[in-house]
Amino acid sequence: MRQRIRIHKAETNKGAADFSHLLDAPAGKHGFVRVKDGHFYFEDGTRIRFLGFNMAARSNTPNHETAEKIGCKICQYGCECH
Repeated sequence: MRQRIRIHKAETNKGAADFSHLLDAPAGKHGFVRVKDGHFYFEDGTRIRFLGFNMAARSNTPNHETAEKIGCKICQYGCECH
């Protein structure tokens, strides 16, 4: 039996798919990013890696309410979004 999986961009994740605990808030507390020996580091010496993703088509121009919900969802993926 095939089931469709519905992923709504503005609904929050619950359970194992919630990676918001990985965020090291508040943003900027380690200072600016610098490059040293080919790697990224904050000013305080903390090493950092970046993860990027692409949101295509109409996702780039949501209304304000939807943008707030998408921002919360992105944070649940463990990404800073300010």
